[in-house]
Amino acid sequence: FIMAINRTIYFDHQMNNLFRPSNPQ
Repeated sequence: FIMAINRTIYFDHQMNNLFRPSNPQ
């Protein structure tokens, strides 16, 4: 369960990087 949540958060983070590449975080 924890691994699934972490994977979802990681995926969402990657999507944010693609849509907002100007974000240094």
